[in-house]
Amino acid sequence: MRAPPLPVHGRSRPCHPGQKASFPGWSCRVGLTPPARPEAPPMQQSFHRNYLVRAIVAGTAGSAIEFYDFVLSANAAILIFPRVFFPHSDPLAGTLISFSTYSAGFISRPIGAAFFGHFGDRLGRKSTLVATLLLMGAVSVGVGLLPGYAQIGIWGGILLTGLRLLQGFAIGGEWGGTILLPIEWGPPNRRGFIGAWPHLGFPSGLLTSNAALIITSAVVGPVAFADWGWRIPFLLGGVLILFGFYVRLGVLETPPFTVMLEERRIVPRPVVEVFRRNWREVVLGALALQPVLVCFYLWATFALSYGTRTLKLDQTFMLTTTLSAAAVALVGVITFGALSDRVGYRRTYMTGLVVYALIAFPYYWLFDSRQPVLVVFASVAALVTFALLYGPLAAFVSSLYSGQVRYTGVSLSYHLAAALGGGAAPVVAGALLAATKSTAAIAGYVVLSAIVALVATRLLRDRSGLDHRVDYDVQLRSTPDLAPAPARPPYRNGTAPAPVPSAPPTLPLALPPAELPPAELPAPLPPAERRTLRRGTPRPPVEEPTRQLPANLRRGRRP
Repeated sequence: MRAPPLPVHGRSRPCHPGQKASFPGWSCRVGLTPPARPEAPPMQQSFHRNYLVRAIVAGTAGSAIEFYDFVLSANAAILIFPRVFFPHSDPLAGTLISFSTYSAGFISRPIGAAFFGHFGDRLGRKSTLVATLLLMGAVSVGVGLLPGYAQIGIWGGILLTGLRLLQGFAIGGEWGGTILLPIEWGPPNRRGFIGAWPHLGFPSGLLTSNAALIITSAVVGPVAFADWGWRIPFLLGGVLILFGFYVRLGVLETPPFTVMLEERRIVPRPVVEVFRRNWREVVLGALALQPVLVCFYLWATFALSYGTRTLKLDQTFMLTTTLSAAAVALVGVITFGALSDRVGYRRTYMTGLVVYALIAFPYYWLFDSRQPVLVVFASVAALVTFALLYGPLAAFVSSLYSGQVRYTGVSLSYHLAAALGGGAAPVVAGALLAATKSTAAIAGYVVLSAIVALVATRLLRDRSGLDHRVDYDVQLRSTPDLAPAPARPPYRNGTAPAPVPSAPPTLPLALPPAELPPAELPAPLPPAERRTLRRGTPRPPVEEPTRQLPANLRRGRRP
């Protein structure tokens, strides 16, 4: 009776009658090829897809809620804080003092990046993100309940500065984990599109914070809003944090980190390790990313102060204009992130830098016209440029670091850039405007930041073609072009990925007895000789290599 044909894989054909395959399950075609890796069952694919969607929702929702609080503080630093906490200063001086308080949050962001990056690379992405979210919610409620200058004097400004430092500390640990959570759950060829979703938090936070200020001011009235109504959006932010906390609890840890944990490849000191391995990427990455923060905080935050205080434009009109531009940027971030998967992450980002430099002077020319249509057009063009920079940013930065130090590396690069660009930009712009009485100096500052970023980005290695699920820093770094690491099979729940050796295998110094070849094992002793050994007779010599007897038998003692 003839046996049934062997199983076939892919396009292989079964063996002909009377023909024997060389390996079970292989095809009988010439040049035998190994079988293709079987596809995961539909249930496993659905399981993986569900948790990818959960990771995207958790990253996007949490980021939107946290940046709602952060942008709300930025807007309040322009519209509210000078009157509430610094009422006896000159209007321009009060704005600068308020911006300095606002910039205090950027000073603590690199510290938070190092602190939470350590735990993100040691304990996991999910648990670290939950901690940063709760800290951000506590700060938001604290600002909403903080007494002003009329109640506690200068201590109101001091406590506000302390809360801003805590807020920046929490944001420092938020951004890196927010982008890594969905990126590490997703496939390598969709990093731009998947990593762009958490970036919706910035324009979403801008959109919702401006909407909260507009609605609250319209409901309670301008006088009550300046007195106590501004506290309502901050207290609402604390309530929204609870929703983000609930969403993030339903996410599993990312597969690459789980693999590193199982293989015991977690580094003990990620901050030290990232500066030892990737100090070049940290420094150049910070210089390359600083225009993103300069662009946002000049054209979305400082523009509000410049339009209302210097150009005397209506406050509601400026908030509505920024809100409309942020709505356009929401679509732009996803569009440019998906485009970067085809064009390349670094190439898309460098294109955004060129556009950012080209529109600097026209933006302020249109803004200074005070024509509502031109002001709206300038704001929309500015935030579309921001979307062009921000869309591919997550995939571009995450490709610079391997999994062992990725949380720490991306957090340090981004938040050092935030301290250089975002924290300093409003203060520098205000000082330039006060000294020169012209926006040309601010436009020159924008162009200078773009040139520095173009040089730094060009010096960074383009690692977008590497598999982010594999630690590629273990490869030789002496070659000019880093070779791609051997790719693991796609992660699917329930299947272990193929191990990637980081060094050639070495034989142990002494093999266990079970692994010795049968010919090299000593013959068992007869019972009489075993009894003699127990009485103290020396053990007969055995040829090497041999299995060593226990020490108590070698000395002639009873076990």
